[in-house]
Amino acid sequence: MKKILIPIMLLFSFILFSCGGGGGGAAGASIPDSEYTTHNPHGWGGGSGSGSGSGGNGGSNNGTIMGGTPLTVTGYTYNGQTYTSVEELRNAIAENAPEGQFTIPFTCTVAGGGSETRTARITKTVSGNDTEILIEHQYKATFPDGAGTQEVSYYMNDGIVLPGDPAGTNINDFIFETNWNIGGTLYPCGSSISVASSGDMDFSNATTEMAKYGFKDAGGGEYILGFTDESFNGTITVNTNRTIKQIKLPENGSVNLDLSNAHFKDNRVGTSYFWDGNGAAVTGMILPNTVTSIENSAFYGSNIFANLNSITIPNSVTTIGDYAFKGRQNLQTVNIQGNSLTSIGEQAFSGCSALQSFTMPNSVTSMGTNAFNGCENLGSVTLSNNLQSIPNQAFYNCGNLGTDLNIPASVTEIGSSAFWHCTGIQNLTLNNGLQTIDGNAFEGCTGIGSVSIPNTVTTIGDGVFISCSNLAQISIPPSVSSIGNYAFNGVETDCVLTINSNGGNISLGTLALPNSNFSVHLTGTGFPMQNAATSIFDANPNLTSVEIESGISTIPNYAFISCSNLKNVELPSGITTIKNNAFDNCTKLETINIPATVTQIKDEAFKNAGQNAAHTLTLTFKGHQNNMTECNLPNKTFDVVLEGGVPTKNGVSIFNNAQTLQSVVFKGGQLDVDMAFSGCDSLTTVTFNSYPTGIGTNIFPDDVAGIIFDPYPNEMTNVKNISNLLTPGRIFLTNPLAVTFKNNTTRKITINANAFNFSGAENIEYIFEADPNNEKMSYDNGNCFKSGTRIEYGGSYYDWDPTSKSWVQE
Repeated sequence: MKKILIPIMLLFSFILFSCGGGGGGAAGASIPDSEYTTHNPHGWGGGSGSGSGSGGNGGSNNGTIMGGTPLTVTGYTYNGQTYTSVEELRNAIAENAPEGQFTIPFTCTVAGGGSETRTARITKTVSGNDTEILIEHQYKATFPDGAGTQEVSYYMNDGIVLPGDPAGTNINDFIFETNWNIGGTLYPCGSSISVASSGDMDFSNATTEMAKYGFKDAGGGEYILGFTDESFNGTITVNTNRTIKQIKLPENGSVNLDLSNAHFKDNRVGTSYFWDGNGAAVTGMILPNTVTSIENSAFYGSNIFANLNSITIPNSVTTIGDYAFKGRQNLQTVNIQGNSLTSIGEQAFSGCSALQSFTMPNSVTSMGTNAFNGCENLGSVTLSNNLQSIPNQAFYNCGNLGTDLNIPASVTEIGSSAFWHCTGIQNLTLNNGLQTIDGNAFEGCTGIGSVSIPNTVTTIGDGVFISCSNLAQISIPPSVSSIGNYAFNGVETDCVLTINSNGGNISLGTLALPNSNFSVHLTGTGFPMQNAATSIFDANPNLTSVEIESGISTIPNYAFISCSNLKNVELPSGITTIKNNAFDNCTKLETINIPATVTQIKDEAFKNAGQNAAHTLTLTFKGHQNNMTECNLPNKTFDVVLEGGVPTKNGVSIFNNAQTLQSVVFKGGQLDVDMAFSGCDSLTTVTFNSYPTGIGTNIFPDDVAGIIFDPYPNEMTNVKNISNLLTPGRIFLTNPLAVTFKNNTTRKITINANAFNFSGAENIEYIFEADPNNEKMSYDNGNCFKSGTRIEYGGSYYDWDPTSKSWVQE
């Protein structure tokens, strides 16, 4: 059985090929609809067409595909014979034609009654006893042309190959690709479209649109990209696989270039890649994803980039050269894609005053000096976790930088003036790994409130934190061996300086420590020294207080000598020795505590200490030191607070003959050291905040002006040889004959309703205004009160009778 198939197909899929004539388009390239402008080749205008078209196109894009009149075949010619019917032709081909595909002419009557000769494509296929013969007729599609029309022949199965732009594609040697706009859809020249019906086609309403950009052949496989409209303003997306040698910008236009699917010569971008037209301006750019480097001064100097406000740097870029974007004052956004960028050159973004934020990929390992110098509106920056150093003046005068700045652990050095006057920084984080902070690195960063130097830093340069006026907390680790001149000069707030030292020396420059009032908190196991003989606090006039944590055992010679404004010192348990002249000439020293572990106070440790203080120097002994081997007390007036009893040396009170001791406050422990304050000629007042658990004999000298109980005790036990007991503010003496009393009211003790227990007391004398009733006073032996002790109660006087252990009214 033999079959002849003449197909009638209903299709509407599009098959796109490379742009052909008139465009010189690259194979496989496609240009978005938005990149074309309506173009009438040779100035052809509207034509009339049949079907549902909207009339003349006038260069418009509202045409539709119109079906033509079906062909009327009048004869086929095959092997020199004419066949007037398909059946005759089929039989001849079946009998004589070889298997395969070939063409034969045929005549037909076309619209308007004329006769034409065209070709028919014959396909013969033999399978067993079956022979299939496919006959395809040739049709014609008519397209407008400024000089008339042009016809394209096609077989329906192949679709219509759109003609190239008739003319107008070559302007000043630039070739501009074109598309056909058919029914509102763009088709590249030379592409093929499927058709919906048989018959000739009329495309009277089709238009061609020229690309907004085109190419000039520069030789060597390189091209110059140019634009059709020299006054174009807007966004251009370039899609091409041509190698771009240079871009000629619209002379009077302002463009935003999307070059992500373009390709630059040598995979670089620099000033030589752009033709500086009169008045040309680039406002934004997405670089090709094949570019590997941005050359030195790539966007610097040329006026065409004066208004550049955004740049997208693709993942392919590994380096940004020196001065690449220097001075681009309108650049606000830098988008770096991926993690391929490794280096940012010197002054790469210097003077980009509108830049608001910058995120550095973690692939970046190096950055040049002044990289972001003068980016005054840079509000935030994220540094690469692999950045090795922050160079000199990298963020110089970036006043809005902040509020949080984290220096990655990969950074080993912060260069000179790196963050000079970055006043917006408030929270500064320096991580382990950092080794050196160079001179003036954070000078004038007035927003920084605290800084903790990591334990890997060895050097703090000159003026690193100079003029950081609000710096309130500074922490320096034991790794630091050098602090430069004026490192913390200009701190205006009361600052706490924490120094963790293991006893290593710190080289200290001129006025290296804060030049306003500051306090010191010492941690670690050693005292910070400049050398074996000189403390880092030597003669510092701004040090006001010192707190030392446990770990340090010795306050070295001259540790705080001539610290003229030092007022308060807190020593921890564990300190054993206060060496020679440790607090010598600390003339305003007011308080210092001496822990129970101290066994030695060396010669002149407190020489002239406190002599100009607003309050008398007070030494607080925190425990009952009964094993001191050496104790040299202040040579100027001082007070003592005892929290654990009387310290002794070889069983003798350390206060014997302390002639500058002015007062004693007893807060607990025993007072069982005989003659504890003998020879304390200046001692005027003794205050008991707690009554001693034991008391010795002749503890105080005869001329103590006042002994105060505050609060007054409800019970006194094992009291011996006490002559007078008085209320707080009164006198408690061992020898009442040495004091002249003006009247009895100066020697009173009032016993409250609660019993006052004199258990174990002996030889107490003179108790006034006491109720003799046992409900008010209790005692356990007749010797509690010395014979003749007299009390006054209710206007009557009573004498003590030790025999009857009672009070006898006079």
